[in-house]
Amino acid sequence: MSTWVWYQSIILGTNKGFGDRQIGAISWRLQFDRVGGQATNINKDKKVSVSVVSSISGISSEDWDACSLDASGPEKFNPFLTHGFLSALEETPAPLQETGWVPQHIIARDDSNNILEVIPLYLKSHSYSEYVFDHSWADAYYSYGSRFYPKLQCCVPFTPVTGPRILVRNTMFRDKVFDNLVSALLELTVKAKHWETFYKFYRNTTDNKWGSAYLTRHFFHNMASKMGDHVLLVTAEEGDELIAGALNLIGGDTLYGHLWGFVPRAYYPNLHFEACYYQAIDAAIELNLDKVEAGAQGEHKIQRGYLPVETYSLHYILDEDFRKVLSNFLVRESVQGVEWGSVSLVDAEKRLLANALLDFSNERFILLSESCIPVYNFPIIYSYLIESTHSFVQSYDDPSRYGRGRYSRSMRPDIKLANWRKGSQWFELHRTLAIKIISDTKYYRIFEKYCTPSCYPDEHYIPTFLHMFHGSLNANRTITYVDWSQIAPHPASFSAVNITESFIQSIRNNGTLCSYNFEKTHICYLFARKFDASALERLLNVTSKIMGF
Repeated sequence: MSTWVWYQSIILGTNKGFGDRQIGAISWRLQFDRVGGQATNINKDKKVSVSVVSSISGISSEDWDACSLDASGPEKFNPFLTHGFLSALEETPAPLQETGWVPQHIIARDDSNNILEVIPLYLKSHSYSEYVFDHSWADAYYSYGSRFYPKLQCCVPFTPVTGPRILVRNTMFRDKVFDNLVSALLELTVKAKHWETFYKFYRNTTDNKWGSAYLTRHFFHNMASKMGDHVLLVTAEEGDELIAGALNLIGGDTLYGHLWGFVPRAYYPNLHFEACYYQAIDAAIELNLDKVEAGAQGEHKIQRGYLPVETYSLHYILDEDFRKVLSNFLVRESVQGVEWGSVSLVDAEKRLLANALLDFSNERFILLSESCIPVYNFPIIYSYLIESTHSFVQSYDDPSRYGRGRYSRSMRPDIKLANWRKGSQWFELHRTLAIKIISDTKYYRIFEKYCTPSCYPDEHYIPTFLHMFHGSLNANRTITYVDWSQIAPHPASFSAVNITESFIQSIRNNGTLCSYNFEKTHICYLFARKFDASALERLLNVTSKIMGF
């Protein structure tokens, strides 16, 4: 089942804007008997609301001290329970903030907003500076398979002093308020456990997606404490166990989906869609919000009732030359249409490189066709490329009409016929050369203007550009095997009937000798094409033997 854990909030009129969040209400009927002949029995409903404040400054010193004085009695006045002492601890930067004490004080008010009770309460992730010495309990609970922290500590920080902790005003229904406030403490503890569990969900998501857990356990507790009714946590339960959760933040007209997670090593079909999308839509309708923002990416969201919306960001680049490079590239990137034989294929190659370069961990970039397969396993291919001192782009002088015949004299003087090169559009590049290619505007513009469709710019632009300026960084060969033995405009295709172990081995050992890091080698081709769809099943059948899986 799916449930909402929702922090309702009442904002107080304090200078610092601290809020309290309502965690419950106590209702009962008071009965007054006839006294001294005055009146008959009088029945009256009484309601007390229970809230949590994230700072003692959210309550006046007069109200707090009145509760403290009534709890201990004037003759046993305890100065450590006063508003002055506790607020001094909170307002001084070092004591609480730097030692992991998060204020979570409980306040009880009647329906006339009179404060009837206060509890000095702190959320902690350790047992230091409290003089209770429950470390052994924490260790035992950890051995039991659970986490002892975070815990709620009802005490005076850093102070081993006795005295009352549940501070209730001396009213005729004092006992009733006391008993129900103990229940409220338990409810608050349950909500703290929600956030502790959700942190585990969050870590499971970041670990599975190879992300970084930038948010800490303390962040979730602190956020819930400070943001109150702007937080909506949707949880899913199996029996009495929380198994998943989706964190949303409530804005003025929008519900913002933020984070999602579930228990490790478990799978619940479609639970992600229910908790993150459908429950969010239901909540937005109930809260009378205009829309739900479900975050970036994910075409599956369209099937769940969400529509894609174009967004934008603004950037100012101080370096004028680089600003021009980016500006020109963004203009080209906005043209998304790709047509075979036109410069739009070069645009597409540049867009692929530019997006891949955004990840700074990417060092090598390979462009392969959909009909291409690897002929070695991943460790071999990875080592071959990472350890290479060169990129692998085919670049050669073709004197025929399919090479020099495509050259336009209008490209002179910037690109001369002697510099004109041809090569396969399937390449492998080191990061350094990839940056050089996407940064070029001058020579790209020449190709865009003079290399018309019959010129096939995707076969000439990168080979020519590298030959002119970065030839020493290029091995000047391809790592993709292609069979051009038949006389035709396109290479041979391979179907199911061609696929055998010996066929793959023949591609590996085809007699070619090439240069790798300035030494001769017979390992020249890491990939091969063209394989049609019928070859897929046969390829999968020989994979374990050929690739050594």
